[in-house]
Amino acid sequence: MARQMLHLVTMRPVSILFVMAGLGFLVILHKHDAPEGANSKMKTSERSKAAKNDWVKRSLDTSRTVANTVKKQRQENQVQ
Repeated sequence: MARQMLHLVTMRPVSILFVMAGLGFLVILHKHDAPEGANSKMKTSERSKAAKNDWVKRSLDTSRTVANTVKKQRQENQVQ
């Protein structure tokens, strides 16, 4: 009885380790296959020098770009 319980206790961390390794592998595959999306649509000249992981600055840059685009479209629509 004690041997069975000891075997169960030692196998649980090993199985958890395999599950976590599998999930990590899937995340890495997903990041590798995922398209860049919005980053490729923005021009590099319009974007300020923000770090790749600086999500606050990137979101501010994106909102500023969208606001400028809307402003230009409204001006063009009023002229015509």
